[in-house]
Amino acid sequence: ISLGPNASSIITKFCFDFLPGCPQHACPTPPGQWEFNLTGNAGFSGKPRLFLGLFDDEYFSFPEVVNVWDQMPCAEKLKHAKWSAEPSMGQITGSHGWGMRVPLTQQVRPRWW
Repeated sequence: ISLGPNASSIITKFCFDFLPGCPQHACPTPPGQWEFNLTGNAGFSGKPRLFLGLFDDEYFSFPEVVNVWDQMPCAEKLKHAKWSAEPSMGQITGSHGWGMRVPLTQQVRPRWW
């Protein structure tokens, strides 16, 4: 994916199962996991910033912002994210890139992300 300044992109939509009683940050076998691996080249000028955000189907997350997505500044979008990160551009363009694993724990019902 290639994005210009102040641009954003919705990459995909998917649903994960749920596991009642599985604590959010200490679930031994979460129903799902996100794995991010980003690599890039150093062919940019200035000090670009990249943010990753995860949104789900709860009203205050994605459904509330979907109709105004293109008009919202990045910081406002991130306020609605369930999880976000700002990968280091130095790591992304480094020899190994940037990577992170984030467990998904749903306790109430399956949810669209």
